[in-house]
Amino acid sequence: MNQETPRPRPAHPAPAGALPPGRAHRTICGAAQWLSATTSRIAGDAHSWMQAVHWVLEAALHPRFCATTLRVARVLAELNPCRPGVAYLMRRLQLGERMVQYHLAALRETGLLAYIAKGGRQRGRPATASEFARVIPREFDEALGLRTKGCGPGRRVVGIAEAGRRRIAALARKASSTLRRTPHRPRRHCTPMRVGNSGLSSADRNPSPSEARLARGHHISPRTTPAPKPPTKPKRTAKPLNAVGRRFKLAAELVRLVPWLHGAAVPRVAWLAREVSDAGWTAQEVVAWLNLLDAPASVQRPAAFLAHRLRGATAVWPTAAQRSLAVEADRDSRRSAAARHRCYDHQGAEGPPPRLAKALHEGLRTGLAAYSARQAALGLDDLSPVSLEPAGPPTPPHTAEARHVAVATTPGWDHYAHTLRDGLRSALRAARTQRAGTQHRRRARRAVPVTADQWS
Repeated sequence: MNQETPRPRPAHPAPAGALPPGRAHRTICGAAQWLSATTSRIAGDAHSWMQAVHWVLEAALHPRFCATTLRVARVLAELNPCRPGVAYLMRRLQLGERMVQYHLAALRETGLLAYIAKGGRQRGRPATASEFARVIPREFDEALGLRTKGCGPGRRVVGIAEAGRRRIAALARKASSTLRRTPHRPRRHCTPMRVGNSGLSSADRNPSPSEARLARGHHISPRTTPAPKPPTKPKRTAKPLNAVGRRFKLAAELVRLVPWLHGAAVPRVAWLAREVSDAGWTAQEVVAWLNLLDAPASVQRPAAFLAHRLRGATAVWPTAAQRSLAVEADRDSRRSAAARHRCYDHQGAEGPPPRLAKALHEGLRTGLAAYSARQAALGLDDLSPVSLEPAGPPTPPHTAEARHVAVATTPGWDHYAHTLRDGLRSALRAARTQRAGTQHRRRARRAVPVTADQWS
């Protein structure tokens, strides 16, 4: 008996709008997500872009591309320019920050969004949002048979294959439905109007007042029943700062108050001031401690200088009463007043930097010298200034002499010089000696070898 050979089944044609066989969608990463390097084309309008969004959703080209991504895309289609902030999308869509970032990344990795400008945070400036261009991936044009003209992101569509017309029409209907969809709002229930005569009067339809209110003697008209008061939401109170938050708050205040700390990194200052912050010191108390000694004219490493100055501070001023007396003495001291005035003069100065001022001065001197020589050669009068030499800095008074005058004229300095200074210096010397002894004992303990009997 002859056995019939089975006939090969005809291959089913790929549905219109699907990727060509053997062609897998690529995930766009890195520099290819910028508009200058993308292979996608700029969408002419929001409707065309939403068609591409629906096509990517139906083709399941990305594991995180879902209905929530479609909601994010609908909000992005309304923006012009497309510069959405993460906080705005969180508030608009009621999503978390990480969820919004995931879906924006899915739109970028599928070639539907391209960076125009990338936002971020800079110290001392408000945060900026990223600006995107709505683009259509090249795989969408190839799958639907769209013919384009031109090159780069600015190419335009000039035709479509017959096989993709029905598919593009279905995507157009979905895009229109998505763009027309409005966010859900709770319906307001109103009192229905009655048509025609009714056997009940308006007084009969109103509820009667409660017996408890009638017993208290309150007169309530049956037609004017008071409306219930809406529930009041409790006011939000600021959360108390933890230890790390207090450190950063103290560091920010120190960077603002101390002149030689301007420009220092706040996290670095917070780490160096952790001991005084955990001990409950305020910024004014730290400034009073730093003002006990004169600061140099220029500090090359502010963080290291701050660490050196704060060494042993908590051991010298362990109580809040001592620190409050020191703050009062610091407010009355002339050294602190001079430092504050130098800080204000530095902040309020609007002149050129020292190097630029010196260069301008040298150029002006050279030009005026040439002008004087030319005037002398022509036999004309010299109208240039007499002298351009800068005046020298004023000679400061001797430190001991100024301190003697301050002690004699300022009550705070008198209290510090006769009551606080000797005790502070002795306490600081004792604290440093104790710390040095502790470190010596630790080194000696580490140097002792451990025997096998001790381990057992």
